[in-house]
Amino acid sequence: MAGLGVDLAWTDPTPAAAPATLGNPANEVGFRVERATITGGVPGAFAVIRNALANQTAYRDTSAAAGVTYRYRVIIWNVAGTAASNTVDAVGTAPVPGVPVLTSPANGATIATQTPTLQWNASANATTYNVQVSTSPVFTTLLVNQTGIVATTFMCPPAS
Repeated sequence: MAGLGVDLAWTDPTPAAAPATLGNPANEVGFRVERATITGGVPGAFAVIRNALANQTAYRDTSAAAGVTYRYRVIIWNVAGTAASNTVDAVGTAPVPGVPVLTSPANGATIATQTPTLQWNASANATTYNVQVSTSPVFTTLLVNQTGIVATTFMCPPAS
């Protein structure tokens, strides 16, 4: 798995020497990717999430929710019928949040108050923010180290 969702890959079983004709039962016509949600260790019903063309051997399920466990299978089909792959369980991954940008005060600004209010833009896919304030550009000495902030503003506590 990489990035958002779940990455799936499978092997195309079509024999390399088989003529590529629609009527040849040795050739697949396509693949059907199916997914079931697993709840309490029990998989639900499979549902089709993608129809893939012949010779396609990978798919990224970007609709997979972060932290949810799914069971996947790939069904190959042709004029002779269908065959199912083995199943694989995977957990959806969350996208990496974008970097928030400080909007107030301006970066590098000198402020007169001892209790500034910091504001930043909301970052896509972020659920909480961590705020650090330092007099050092490499943050060796922290004046504020607050984690788990949900809002996009933070009022610094008075300097002690």
